[in-house]
Amino acid sequence: MSRRARRPAAASHDASTQAALVDAFRGGDLPRAETLARRLTATRPGAAFGWKALGSVLLAEGRPRAALDALERALALAGDDPECRNTLGRALLDLGEPARALEVLERARVLRPADPMVLGNLGAALQTLGRTEAALAPLARAVALAPDSAAALNNHAGALLALDRAAAARPLLERALALDPGLVQARANWVRSVEMLRPDTPSPALRGLLVRALDECWCMPQRLLVPSCALLHAEPVIAAALARVAAHWPGTPTLAALGGAPVVAALLDDALMMALLPRVILGDVGLERLLTLLRRALLVEVEQGRLDADGLALLVAIAQQCELAEFVHDQDAEETARVATLRAELAEALRWRAPIAAERVAAVAAYLPLGSIPFAERLLERDWPQGLQPLLERQLVEPLAERRQLQHIERWALTEDVVSRRVRAQYERNPYPRWRVSEPVLTPAPDLPALLRQRLPGVELGGVACPETPEVLVAGCGTGEHAIATARRLRGARVLAIDLSLRSLCHARARSEALGVAVRYAQADLLALAALDERFDLIESVGVLHHLDDPLAGVRVLVGRLRPGGVMLLGLYSERARAAVYRARALVDAVGIGDDPARIRRARQRLIEAVDEERVLRPLLDSPDFHSMSGCRDLLFHVQEHCFTPSGLADLFSDAGLELLGVELDPTRRAAYRVRFPEDPTVADLARLDTFERDHPLTFTAMYHCWVRPRAGARPG
Repeated sequence: MSRRARRPAAASHDASTQAALVDAFRGGDLPRAETLARRLTATRPGAAFGWKALGSVLLAEGRPRAALDALERALALAGDDPECRNTLGRALLDLGEPARALEVLERARVLRPADPMVLGNLGAALQTLGRTEAALAPLARAVALAPDSAAALNNHAGALLALDRAAAARPLLERALALDPGLVQARANWVRSVEMLRPDTPSPALRGLLVRALDECWCMPQRLLVPSCALLHAEPVIAAALARVAAHWPGTPTLAALGGAPVVAALLDDALMMALLPRVILGDVGLERLLTLLRRALLVEVEQGRLDADGLALLVAIAQQCELAEFVHDQDAEETARVATLRAELAEALRWRAPIAAERVAAVAAYLPLGSIPFAERLLERDWPQGLQPLLERQLVEPLAERRQLQHIERWALTEDVVSRRVRAQYERNPYPRWRVSEPVLTPAPDLPALLRQRLPGVELGGVACPETPEVLVAGCGTGEHAIATARRLRGARVLAIDLSLRSLCHARARSEALGVAVRYAQADLLALAALDERFDLIESVGVLHHLDDPLAGVRVLVGRLRPGGVMLLGLYSERARAAVYRARALVDAVGIGDDPARIRRARQRLIEAVDEERVLRPLLDSPDFHSMSGCRDLLFHVQEHCFTPSGLADLFSDAGLELLGVELDPTRRAAYRVRFPEDPTVADLARLDTFERDHPLTFTAMYHCWVRPRAGARPG
């Protein structure tokens, strides 16, 4: 057969391959789409379609660096193909190169001025470059051209959020979620748009979305606390109950005095309240006191045998909240004694396998962990009302599963450092933070340089390593929240997470197992890592170094574990942001309150009462840590803590031979910083940061998050 005769068959074969490729891509079968795209590039290397398709598939798989090569080749073959330019611009954005992306996308807009996808990516490039006001025009135009595009609506809303215009962003996001309920980026932006909202009137629509967000895990549940509490306060029945609580606090009113059966029924019928109690620590003094007095009243009902089915359901919900807060709620001496009697009765009944009423189990579970009762595991042998199962799961099944993780955790050297021993004892007593739900993954995981460019837009990264499978050390992983997030957000990462506390590591490994995230855990002291043979491309130590006796010694140990081209993320407390903590500690010390659970409860009540007189304490009540036992211990009673100013950070990094790449800021703060100091886009000038923080002292209430690497000429290890 001649060559001319074979061409139609080859063309037909290519056409069928192209059609199959498009079907696979649209159907989400990316591995098959990649195979077909590579087949096309092999058989027709001079045709642009195969390379463009391959680039699009690789980008969808979260491999923008590989996509870049294919897309640049396609563009060379296709000339000014606007679709190819748009995809190339998206790849450059994902790689953290917004300036190059903008150049490519500006040309795409000239070629296709009414393409919503081009306009959306153009807006994203402008926004990443800090030109958010300029980004609004193309993003709004994209929405006008594609009013039913959830992605376009979300992109426009994201820019508005970056400009601190949450009220304008929220309707766009609600439209986006109505069009595409599963759009993860829109869910995340909606959470950003409401997390500081304080509505003062009932809003059924907002309530419905908050319940959905909690039920469907749109974010860490605690982020929805502020709007949820505001809506609860706005409900007439709850507002009336709060007024009765204020009149009786801190007494022991009867259930009737608190509103009786109507209040119990109203709380049970409140979908938002029932979604919150098992998931979110209600860091609101009024609601906390309502639950505290209801718990006391329901305890009396249990003791007197008067608790009905609704009362039991509410008691179970309150017990879930109390367990979440690790039983930090106030209790008086008489109440404590009555619970001790109930606990002893349960232990005796379990010992002899005698009958036990469900309401007595719920009552004890509202004050202390069921696992602390002798023979508690025998509770799992019995049939209980369905409503009691969540308590048994939380307080017995999950802790047992965590203890089984011990056999899977490596044990390395622990130093004899006195401070390390004291810190380890604190976290064995109260692992911190306790968590169950993680933030969703919004985009395909980038490689290390792209991750850095996303965190520090405009950063110069010459010499930073870019391995396919970066080795990562999380030094001081606590209960695993940070280590798991790192494993999910960095492509190909192999994560080793260490901590002093075995109990914390057990919680971490159980969470990893539940989420299906591979992390290797080991018990080790950061200060003992000098003897470790392994080296790492990325080391993260967030919330750890300031608890060492000598933070500089810890930094130097970590620097010694870096590979050439490696970087570190260090999280350190801000002295200015912790002014409320300093004052609280002074008040607690003045009255001689210690750090056992009963004294921590008393300390909290003393500080709550002092807020009206000392406004400096107000940020304390806004801290999630203040509203749980482990958090409060970590916040107010830590055995060791150092705090820093920007000048202190400069000294620390200089003494350790480190170069500061930049400091992370949330989008709103970053925009404000760029307006003030446009010449410092990555926030790498600590003198300028010091000026900014003086004007905004609560900027780093969590802590400084600093990206650093060894200075030129310094060799890790």
